[in-house]
Amino acid sequence: MSITADATTDQSTAIRARGVRKSFGEGSARTEVLHGIDLAVAEGEFLAIMGHSGSGKSTLLYCLSGMDAVTDGTVHVGGQEITAMSQKDLAAARLTTMGFVFQQVHLLRNLTVLDNVVLPGVTATPRDRAAVVARARGLLERVGIGELADRDITEASGGQLQRAAIARALVNRPAVVFGDEPTGALNATAARGILDLLGEVNAEGRTVVVVTHDINVAARTRRVVVLRDGAVDGDLRRGADHDDASWLATLGGWLTGRGV
Repeated sequence: MSITADATTDQSTAIRARGVRKSFGEGSARTEVLHGIDLAVAEGEFLAIMGHSGSGKSTLLYCLSGMDAVTDGTVHVGGQEITAMSQKDLAAARLTTMGFVFQQVHLLRNLTVLDNVVLPGVTATPRDRAAVVARARGLLERVGIGELADRDITEASGGQLQRAAIARALVNRPAVVFGDEPTGALNATAARGILDLLGEVNAEGRTVVVVTHDINVAARTRRVVVLRDGAVDGDLRRGADHDDASWLATLGGWLTGRGV
């Protein structure tokens, strides 16, 4: 039996998963990691997915974003069923409608910071390179590392590289941004800067979904879903009456009650 976590009914749905199951292995070695998850995320939501190691939170993120195929069930992003797409169409959808920020930034060492940001843009619109470069430079300025645009990535700190990764994630103007532990490899100061940027991205109307084990990251979001053993175990939203301190306290007590 799956547990449902639904978006509000008065908002359009950015992401909808129905009956999502994910298994690894074959035969007697087959292990089901996600057990029929139903989840809806409204347009413009800022959602954190939490849970202990092995709960299935990163696997769910990869299934929601089409980076991993589901074993059963369906996933819709922006009204399109990505689980029914060909690999070619799915790659195009990820490139043009989704942005990704990971714990490890996965920038190409043989390219400059700017070229790393430009790459997905010119892949999507190869005939519009000048406009993509201009947009990429603007994004690097916005995330505070414009002066590093023409530098090699070896000349940037971890926090600066993560800022570059956010710029890269935004270069194609995605409707949804996914983050898998986006601050996990950063110190506290750099992490706060990245969370500020993700908050700004969300404030512009983009849907942001992050996986995290850190309550300080989750407290920056407005909704937290907890997974336990491959199923949704809880769903908490920040109320209109919550200030930052009361939301953190409420969230902390709620997570403690679920053993997270």
